[in-house]
Amino acid sequence: MNQRTGAADSLPDDSTPTGSPMASQPTLLAPIARLLLTPSEAAAALRISPRLLWSKTKAGEIPCIRIGKAVRYAPSALQEWIDSVKSEE
Repeated sequence: MNQRTGAADSLPDDSTPTGSPMASQPTLLAPIARLLLTPSEAAAALRISPRLLWSKTKAGEIPCIRIGKAVRYAPSALQEWIDSVKSEE
């Protein structure tokens, strides 16, 4: 009910008018897959400290990608590293 006029609202709170530009668009957008992770994201994903990640990167154990001065990690490379560590055990 409209508080000022006392009249009933013409649309329910959760609807979009059919003539609205939003009516034809999907309500949910697919998330964009992360192709590369920052060092802090990669460390968090591996549940290790950024310092340990960097030491393993410098030692050549964990591969990284350099884009200018930025260092990034491919999730698939991190998974390959995990698999290689598991196979060594």
